[in-house]
Amino acid sequence: MSLEREVSEGKLLIDAAKATGVKGIIWSGLVSIKKISGGKYTNDAFEGKAQVTEYGRAAGVPFVDVQAGAYATNFLNSSFPFVVKEADGTYALPSVARGTTVMSIIDIEHDYGLYVRWVLEMPVFPDGLNVYATSWDLSQEDQARQISEGTGKKVVFKQITPEVAAQRLISLGFPPAAAAGTIDTFQSMEEFGHHGGNPSTSAEGLALPTRTFAEWVKSADWSRVLV
Repeated sequence: MSLEREVSEGKLLIDAAKATGVKGIIWSGLVSIKKISGGKYTNDAFEGKAQVTEYGRAAGVPFVDVQAGAYATNFLNSSFPFVVKEADGTYALPSVARGTTVMSIIDIEHDYGLYVRWVLEMPVFPDGLNVYATSWDLSQEDQARQISEGTGKKVVFKQITPEVAAQRLISLGFPPAAAAGTIDTFQSMEEFGHHGGNPSTSAEGLALPTRTFAEWVKSADWSRVLV
């Protein structure tokens, strides 16, 4: 989907909600990595959601942005594998960012709704609030280690160059612009932090505790990835 279409459809959603007379809007946006980096990095998916967020905040309806971290289910996506099999039969978690780079990850099925519920159950709808919904803040090295421990497979972190990453993404069917945007996202994360450096929202006060990454790893179906 093009940036223009994504923004247009997002604005239509805001307009439709406003037309029904809703008392508040909860939207799942993303930060603009282009703005954060002063134009050094960009990703149309992030820019589109950031533009819709700005539009929503100006719409005149109480508005809360509940941003999701990286989806844990991405680790299980065989068509865009976060974990790849090496020639020696072991597995790697490849990234253009350093292994110490911390990612905010969300168990979208189990935990994201807890943050939305937390907003809805506040005594007063918190207009203007940004919520950075996260299950775990983990370095990429820790991700690989815990996947290895939880699955019994040898999984290690592996830093790769942007050129190698681009070749890999394009071989998976990514258009060159989308591949470049994905690479920019991880480079921005390393330089400026996930959520643009904004801290993850505390899980204290949620109706239920979030699961640990180790718990998620053990419950996940890795059969399409660790083969």
